[in-house]
Amino acid sequence: MQKLETTTRSGTLWDVITVVLLLFAAWSLHGTSGYHRYSYYESLRNWVTIAWIAGGIRFYAYRWYPVTVLAALIALLFNPVSPITMRKWQWQPYDHWTIILSVGAAAALAFLAVRAHKGTASEEPRR
Repeated sequence: MQKLETTTRSGTLWDVITVVLLLFAAWSLHGTSGYHRYSYYESLRNWVTIAWIAGGIRFYAYRWYPVTVLAALIALLFNPVSPITMRKWQWQPYDHWTIILSVGAAAALAFLAVRAHKGTASEEPRR
C-alpha cells in the first residue's frame, strides 16, 4: 500500500481544522431558513468558500481528485468575490445539498486522517 504524504503532525492538524470548518459550514447553512440580514449571507459565503477550499486542498493531498473537483465547484458557487445571485427560494436546494456534502466530506476526511495516522503509528521504527 502506498503511503500518504499527509501523515505528518501538521497534516493531521490541517485535517482536523478542515473537518471543523466543513461542519461549521454545514451548521451555518442549516440556519438559512428564516429572515436574516444580507450581512449574514455574506459571512455565510465566506465560511462555506473557505471550508471547501481547505477541503479541496486536503482531498487533493489524499489523491481524491473527484472530491477535489466537487470542492472547487462548491467554492465557486458560494464565492464572495464574484457572487452568484439568486432569490432565497432558489438557493434552498443548493444549501441543502451543500449541507449533506459538507457533512459527508467531513466524515470522509476524518476517516482518511485516522487511516493515515494508524498506518504510520503501527509501523516499527527503523533500527
